[in-house]
Amino acid sequence: MIFLGVCGVLLGWFSLLQMTGAISGSAGEVLGSAGVAWLSWPWWASLPVGLAGAGLGVFALGRSAWARELVDPGRGDQARWRRRAFALVLVILLGHVAQLEALEWRHLAERETDFKYFHTAAQAWGQGEDIFAATSGLYFYPPVFQVLFFPLSLLPVGVASLVWLWLKLIILLDALRRVEKFLRCYLATPAVRQAFLFGILFVTGRFWLADLAYGNTNILITWLVILVLTAEDDPPWISGVGLALAAALKVVPGLLIVPLVLQKRRRTLAWAGLALVVLCAAPMFKGPAVGLQAWESYYRVGVTDKLAESLAQPDNQSLRGFCERLLPGRVDTAKAVWALLSCALVGWAGWLTHRTRKSGGGRLALAMWPGVILVVSPGSWVVHYIGVMLPAAAMLALLMDLRERSRILLAIFVLANLAWTVSGWSRWSVRHSIAESWFLIALLMVLGALGMKALGVGVFGQFRRER
Repeated sequence: MIFLGVCGVLLGWFSLLQMTGAISGSAGEVLGSAGVAWLSWPWWASLPVGLAGAGLGVFALGRSAWARELVDPGRGDQARWRRRAFALVLVILLGHVAQLEALEWRHLAERETDFKYFHTAAQAWGQGEDIFAATSGLYFYPPVFQVLFFPLSLLPVGVASLVWLWLKLIILLDALRRVEKFLRCYLATPAVRQAFLFGILFVTGRFWLADLAYGNTNILITWLVILVLTAEDDPPWISGVGLALAAALKVVPGLLIVPLVLQKRRRTLAWAGLALVVLCAAPMFKGPAVGLQAWESYYRVGVTDKLAESLAQPDNQSLRGFCERLLPGRVDTAKAVWALLSCALVGWAGWLTHRTRKSGGGRLALAMWPGVILVVSPGSWVVHYIGVMLPAAAMLALLMDLRERSRILLAIFVLANLAWTVSGWSRWSVRHSIAESWFLIALLMVLGALGMKALGVGVFGQFRRER
């Protein structure tokens, strides 16, 4: 049902966009060169196809088992209307996603994008070439990603982009499902759950919409991190393979080993180790020489060169970028301060996870880890802040728990979202603020609040234990 709903929505919105001229006329040549000329049907057919597709999306998403589990498992008219209302909001958001995909096709044809680098690098790997030289160093992911991405490189770049979009939409919906299920102990009724989901779409939507517009991997990494942290009922191999994939694609998510060790999830760690060895050996499939060259080039381009670069640009909202802006011209000192503060933050989050592992605050401690990864990773730019999905969701769930009232939490949540909203839509506020780091400061406020709430410290009060 979810597959049918998403396909119907995309079909419907592409039709309506073509009818209104958003991707027709002069854009037709752009779409044709991107490999999606099959979307050019007569204009008079666009309206009925568009309405039928949008209607199919609402029907399929509203009746899916996923919607029943997520929004309201009950029966009756009230439950059905809740699910339809949520499905309608998703259809509208997916319509915006379709517009972004049309924008992505324009970018693919007119200039380079992240997705085009992925596509080019995967084609180069298939031909036994240096994937980093093929993109002039603009691709800097580990070579594992290109092995996994290779099947998409066999398609025209525009069609591959559409498939990539569809895959990311599916895992995004699964991420929402996992977050809601993980925090359901704070959401008393179906109506509260639906309001919670609307709130998460509003809070984090601005980040994943940007990811969908340019074909990045941030949604994939966020989903893998959430999968590892919320895999309570999944077999250990699922979270283990998820951790291995996240670490193989972005390295820094490997910090999730810390909470897994503290939770004594030995089977998950064993699966992660085995999967990581297999993934790291995957580039050797084209031959040992090709694989070794790929890893050598990655170390030079993706590690040495990237760590040597200055990260003082305002759009870099990591702790490393903050230190470089705070200590201009003193790069070595900034790196040393970043390393010390990062170790302290990881140590604090680890201690908190251990301290609360058997109490009601354990979920909040786990929800902090995506934010910790964002803070300590030197490559955390504005677009990577989709990673705040789980920490922001935990804050929102606490605020929606009728038995938990805290004006301090509410104030921090509102301030954080104002910072992310204003800074995200209008960059002037990022460039004229405390060390140009409003994203980072807001995230640190959220992490601090979650940590204190998990411990039941001071004005945050004693945390309610789970039943």
